Amino acid sequence: DCRRGVLPEKLVQMHPDVSKTVRDCTQCDEAKRPTAKDLLKSPLVSQTTEVGVVHVATLREKLELQGKQIAEQQSELEEKDRIIEELRTKMQALEQKTFDRPVEDIKVVDFESTSYSDADY
Repeated sequence: DCRRGVLPEKLVQMHPDVSKTVRDCTQCDEAKRPTAKDLLKSPLVSQTTEVGVVHVATLREKLELQGKQIAEQQSELEEKDRIIEELRTKMQALEQKTFDRPVEDIKVVDFESTSYSDADY
């Protein structure tokens, strides 16, 4: 039907620019069909191009923002890794101190024969 210029009524009502472009492009006589230059100048293509340019610009902005957020998060992770490494070093030093103490300094407690109050802890 399209080649005979008959398009669905709903398409014609909702998208008159699209309908005109489809009718023009499906003309039986090649001479009556629009050229590529004509199509690029048509409202359908120029509007789409403008929307596409705006969409691409918006996507670029989002990518830049996400790039900044990723850089900030990487920086935060590096700082946290540094802190974790510091804590590991301190823990190792504490463990070393504990195990390096002479045995006589370590208090042995007989839990069965000794009673403790909460104040002892």
